[in-house]
Amino acid sequence: MPSITRPILASVAVVALSAAFLPRGLAQSAPDAASPATNSQTADGISDDQIRRVGGPVSSPMLIKTVEPKYSEEARADKFMGTVLINLIVGTNGVPQSVHVVRGIGQGLDEKALEAVRQYRFKPAMLNGKPVPVHVNVEVNFRIVEKPDSK
Repeated sequence: MPSITRPILASVAVVALSAAFLPRGLAQSAPDAASPATNSQTADGISDDQIRRVGGPVSSPMLIKTVEPKYSEEARADKFMGTVLINLIVGTNGVPQSVHVVRGIGQGLDEKALEAVRQYRFKPAMLNGKPVPVHVNVEVNFRIVEKPDSK
């Protein structure tokens, strides 16, 4: 008797960060998109006065390498689905920095999403032809899709 396979799919959407989703202390109004987001230091050594917002003269970073997140055993057993919202800084080298969960779903999927997103690579955001660090949100969607029986 053939077995039913249930492939686990995770999809990813990169969403430019809006002030509403900024962690506390990072939301502030700026005169334009080229203005710095804040004036403190991140854990990765980028000062917040260097971090720009996407829009106006600042182009969005482009995702060039993704890694499919794995389902945790707990979530797989419970057939749990949901979306993890991750915030990060795309550095001038295109490497994610200061990666953290903004809205998690538990069941071990937050950690799996973080593991995957840390391996992403981007074409950096640009301002006047030069790469600049920017805040972005990444949505990692965990879905279970039933695959029909093979005969």
